[in-house]
Amino acid sequence: MKLLSESVSQALHLTGGDEASETAHFIGLMDKFFYALNVHNFSHGARALKPFQMPYTSQKDFRLKGLKEDFLGYLKGWKASVEQRIELTKTEQNLMLLSAETQLGLEMTCMSFLELVSYLFSMPDVQSFSVSDYAKIRWNVFLVYKGREVVSMKTLMLLNLLKILKH
Repeated sequence: MKLLSESVSQALHLTGGDEASETAHFIGLMDKFFYALNVHNFSHGARALKPFQMPYTSQKDFRLKGLKEDFLGYLKGWKASVEQRIELTKTEQNLMLLSAETQLGLEMTCMSFLELVSYLFSMPDVQSFSVSDYAKIRWNVFLVYKGREVVSMKTLMLLNLLKILKH
């Protein structure tokens, strides 16, 4: 069972009352974050009827707005609201937050993904792409370029491919 999943989020909403509502919301956001960054093939999302697992086809994809505004906004708002509680010691505040490393890692991962999407779709002939194993740094990126599928390239190869495609 996945703990940071939509089903756990829904169960907490139904059974946890007001005390669990923020935890349920956070778990739901993490589930969407994982699915948005782990679109692993071009057909699974359609077969499973899960829009968060569909390939990206535009810079205006709803998931990108969700990552930037909802996910990053939530993380930053959470941190800001805890830091405003001046009645708490720094140690008590830290216990209410994600670790600084986790916060930074999530923000950096999200922002780098948003920049990658923006860059890919700035290229006129890129029609869609799918990212597999994004969180492992060993990215496999699937592009559809001029109607041809270019499959499973490591990050360094992707950078070289993007240079070639741009010219």
